[in-house]
Amino acid sequence: MNNSVLLTDKIKKESEKLGFFKIGFTRPESLDNGKFLKDWIDDGFGGEMKWIEKSFDKRINPKKLYPEVKTIISTAISYFFEIGQRYAPETGKISRHALGDDYHIVVKEKLKKLLNYIKKEEKKADGKIFVDSSPVTEKIWAVKGSIGWIGKNSLLITRETGSWIFLGEIFLNIELNTDKPYLQDFCGKCKKCIDSCPTGAIVKPRVVNAEECISCLTIEHKGEIPESLKPKIGSWIYGCDICQEVCPWNKFSTPTTEKRFFPKQINLNINLNEFYNISDKEFNKRFQFSPIRRLKLTGFKRNVRIALGNLKK
Repeated sequence: MNNSVLLTDKIKKESEKLGFFKIGFTRPESLDNGKFLKDWIDDGFGGEMKWIEKSFDKRINPKKLYPEVKTIISTAISYFFEIGQRYAPETGKISRHALGDDYHIVVKEKLKKLLNYIKKEEKKADGKIFVDSSPVTEKIWAVKGSIGWIGKNSLLITRETGSWIFLGEIFLNIELNTDKPYLQDFCGKCKKCIDSCPTGAIVKPRVVNAEECISCLTIEHKGEIPESLKPKIGSWIYGCDICQEVCPWNKFSTPTTEKRFFPKQINLNINLNEFYNISDKEFNKRFQFSPIRRLKLTGFKRNVRIALGNLKK
């Protein structure tokens, strides 16, 4: 067994100890001039996420993010948990990914430990860590690293635990043994995610119009939300899980072992009337370690106001 294979095997075992249920290795090749991304932008589906277009070159060429990269390590960790009937009529809905601690912080912490382990095993090793906050086409690299396939709702799906997963990457400056791309598409003829989207944001398989996606509207959209879309948002005040909740592959999800992803009781009981009057100080304190804090009080109250309006109809 050569050194590359041996080190790759050690990294896989260490990643399991850190809670990642799957890890993949691939070469940092340029992504076919980014046609898939360019078409999405040209069709106007990016909404207010202008930073995607601005960072286009970095998204399709990983060497522009980290010139020394020779291997891209993709990781997947489950955040699934059973919560039963969590919503009373006057309760605002929060996407499952934001009910616990901020995943950016948790996953980055784990990847730092993994990178430090690699550095100890290989003195020449160095790298950069990314967790959904830099121009990395993480789902593409996850497919190339054999972690899963991109479902019709545009999310990465795994056979092990569906799509309730967080992805993270390490761009490494040494060559490791690579995996074969995940070529199977197990969505088949199913289109439950497309049919269930209240706003029709999934315009065709694997193409989501961010301007109509409830998750994008409640998190990324600045200012007022179009009147025609407000009734379709229902009581969602941060994100949306509908296209995942109906996905048959999520029936196979197993609960996460990472306790920091478990839902905080205070996030399961967001009384809309109470939270409409929350102060900036209270908002920052309550969501101190939550991704919800990035919404800021103005955006949060906008979403609460829309949910309250839908409740009265």
